[in-house]
Amino acid sequence: MQPRIRPATVNDQRAIWAWVWRSGLNPLNLNWRNFVVAEVEGQLAGFGQLRPHRDGSLELASLVVRPAYRRQGIGSRIVRALLAGQQGPIYTVLRKQVAVVLRADWLSAHP
Repeated sequence: MQPRIRPATVNDQRAIWAWVWRSGLNPLNLNWRNFVVAEVEGQLAGFGQLRPHRDGSLELASLVVRPAYRRQGIGSRIVRALLAGQQGPIYTVLRKQVAVVLRADWLSAHP
């Protein structure tokens, strides 16, 4: 079944918080309003956020796909939803060591 990608709601915040902690990700600035979620048959399959920073930059962060739903393109669909309509660079940190800039052309390279 195809995942439904939607903006997070206040009802998602507890699950987002729990999965971020469980996954060992940065728990700072977890505002559910910044997240999109993927649902499969009513179950939370994954989520991610664009975390705003004080300088106006955006960071792709807190991307989690639950183990049972991995390797099905759900993470890519979450990223596509987060980047849709964004202008300028989006930053992310991988493995706490590498900063990466994502641009709009990422979308065309990752259908």
